[in-house]
Amino acid sequence: MAEAEEELGLKAENLTIGAPQLIARHPRTRILDIGIPMRTPLSFRDVEIVWKQAANQEYDQLALVPPTDVEQWLNRPDLLPTSRALLAATQP
Repeated sequence: MAEAEEELGLKAENLTIGAPQLIARHPRTRILDIGIPMRTPLSFRDVEIVWKQAANQEYDQLALVPPTDVEQWLNRPDLLPTSRALLAATQP
């Protein structure tokens, strides 16, 4: 919850947190990321507004990836390992 508030600006009352799904290590930094599903009743636009106003700006992009665009995103060289693994897990 603390990371969601710090990195996205989202408060606990706007989130339902699921069980961890995966762990990924960044090849160069060896930093470990844990993929945890979060659900919110907020629209993507509302999440984006909160993120821009209240998050720590660690990340320069927040994206909503529709199922039709997942394959294109998986081919991006700048995609972080955790994002790649989470997106790949959505594929049938």
